[in-house]
Parts: sequence; structure tokens; C-alpha cells
Amino acid sequence: MSVHRSREERDLDVSLFNDLYCQHHQVLYAYLLGRCSNRDVAADLLQETCLRLWRHIQELRIIPEERRRYWLFAVARNVANDYHRRRGVRERHEAAQPDRDLADGAGDSTSRLEQAESATAVDVAMQRLPEDLRTVMTLRFLAEMTSEEIGQALGRPAGTVRYQIAKARRRLAQELHLVQGITSEESATA
Repeated sequence: MSVHRSREERDLDVSLFNDLYCQHHQVLYAYLLGRCSNRDVAADLLQETCLRLWRHIQELRIIPEERRRYWLFAVARNVANDYHRRRGVRERHEAAQPDRDLADGAGDSTSRLEQAESATAVDVAMQRLPEDLRTVMTLRFLAEMTSEEIGQALGRPAGTVRYQIAKARRRLAQELHLVQGITSEESATA
């Protein structure tokens, strides 16, 4: 009888794990990408987060459903902190390079090259943002979370998140030369 019970528990564990993964993996990936600014590293950190989820799946059964997302974010935050302790700051500044498969000759290669260069410029500009701004931007635009959801996940007021998103947008626009950064000294002399 205990074997049957054990199998039922395993089935429940697998079902809960699959449900949590399906519901939260994209948001967690976006969060981790914001923390490390490297797609491959973010995927590895997501895998580590999922391993920790599996190791603690029985504990998650007793956590109320509405609190499970925050538990997952706490685990992802710890995984990211562990990564930064192990790897140091230099990996945070690696440039992410998009694939540039221009050898097949299909389509307008000049247009594709310009798009690839633009994507690279955005990736580099995102990496130059401070981690807190980069994190809220990736959660907002990759995970499509609202400022309230981001605030709850990160333990910040929604107003602070909205301010950080606006600040990050301004910095990216200036970095990408989409707007002119006029300082107060320059506007006084104009």
C-alpha cells in the first residue's frame, strides 16, 4: 500500500512541477536575463532554479497557490546571487551577439545586417544599464509583467518600478542616440 501512495505522491509532484514550470518559466527567464544580461547564462540559471524547485516540490504543496510565484522569485534571486558570487562582475558585461546567418543569401542582406547591428546595439545598451533597471526592463518587456506584478515579485512599490522603467527607457534612448540628451547647462545657453 505504501508503494501505491508513493507513486501517487510522485504523480502529484510531477503534475505540480509541470504546472509551475508552464506558468512561470518565461517570467523567471526574463528576470534572470535582467540579472545577468546573457541569454545562455539566464537559461542555465533558470535550469538551476527549476532543479531547486524540484528538490523542494513537496514543500510547495503546502504553500498557498498565490504565494508560489513569490517563492519561485526568491529562489531565482538566490540562484542569481550565487552566480554573481561565483563568477564575479566581469561576466555581467559580456556582449550578447545575435546570430548573423547572412551566408544563405535569402532576402536583403543589407537590411538583415542593419537589423542585426541594431539588435546588438540594443543588447549592449541594455548591458550597460544598472542591474536594477535592466531587471525591471526585462520583466516588463520580455515577461510582459505589469509594474504591480514586478513590484510584488521584487518587493518594490509599483510607483518605484514605473519610475525605474521610465529612467531605463531614457537611458537607452540616449545611449542609442534616439533622443538628444540636453543637459540643463546646454538648455540655458540655447
